[in-house]
Amino acid sequence: MKKIVILFILFFVSITFLFGLSNNFTFKVGYFAPSELKSGVVWGADYGYVIDENVTFLLSGDLYYRSIRNISKTGEIESYGVNQEKFVELSEWTGLHVPVTAKFKINFPLKSYKFKPYAIGGMGFGLTNVSFEGQNVDTSNNQEESLTYTGFVWQVGGGVMYRIGSRSNLLLEVIYNRAEFEKDNEDYFTTLDSSGLMLRAGISVVIF
Repeated sequence: MKKIVILFILFFVSITFLFGLSNNFTFKVGYFAPSELKSGVVWGADYGYVIDENVTFLLSGDLYYRSIRNISKTGEIESYGVNQEKFVELSEWTGLHVPVTAKFKINFPLKSYKFKPYAIGGMGFGLTNVSFEGQNVDTSNNQEESLTYTGFVWQVGGGVMYRIGSRSNLLLEVIYNRAEFEKDNEDYFTTLDSSGLMLRAGISVVIF
């Protein structure tokens, strides 16, 4: 948890530094299909400095979070004249992936006023946490396990922006997120591959 907090602090401190330079902010949401985690929703934000009409430097942060609960129905109860179903939670799996990257976005100039395709790519630091909480069948005791991996990540992809106003654009993009981590133990090491495709839609706003 401390590493996650540090990541977001560094991200927002960088945003504050760039605020005097920046005139572009993008918010995105979509679908992420990581290699060794469960597929789920990914949120993202870009904040950066427009170098010229075709090149933008971005600081980007993404957040993937997926929780899967294993529940079992135990019966029904009546309360306040309403029949309610009663459940018990057997286990819960949680996956979290947070890449923070510095990227360049390059627009491809077209004659069209409305549409603007672009390519995007960069690198940075990522964190993946996987946790499990449930009841041990053999001992009937609660079981809690958690693994955290950190390391280098890079992203590359592209998309298209559609102009909807003088300061705003809708966008659709596909990003490949490369995040393969290692963790050293006493006499061996383990790996976790959080790489996968992000399919997202969002809105980009010119601030000033």
